[in-house]
Amino acid sequence: VDGRFDLIALHTFLIIRRLSGSDASEKEHELAQVLFDLMFADMDRNLREMGVGDLGVGRKVRDMVSAFYGRAEAYEKALQGMDKSPENTTEALVDALRRNLYRDASPDDQQVRKMAGYVQKLVRRLSEQTAEAFLRGDIRFASIPFQ
Repeated sequence: VDGRFDLIALHTFLIIRRLSGSDASEKEHELAQVLFDLMFADMDRNLREMGVGDLGVGRKVRDMVSAFYGRAEAYEKALQGMDKSPENTTEALVDALRRNLYRDASPDDQQVRKMAGYVQKLVRRLSEQTAEAFLRGDIRFASIPFQ
């Protein structure tokens, strides 16, 4: 569950970040909230399917929401100034990804750097997409770096 949550949280954060920018329309802000709500409704449903009891689901979902906000804060901090200082952003992202995505795993530096590059490419790709595309559900992700 953790790895799945971590990747969903990362991608959801990046989409919400794009939809919540200072130049975003009211509909984009609304879509960002809907996406957030759907993500956690899905997590709730998945926990129940895995056999977590009613009393435990609420607590686990609250913990996931808290974890999401913590990750979102770390990723946002790492991405600030991406256009002005891509090298510093890469280093900040490597650190944020190690702590929040990989956590107990031990990927080598090259793997984490590839993921940081993917995140930066995805941020740029999402910024190029129109509000109309998002509202139609036509979101284009960046290609994933293999090897």
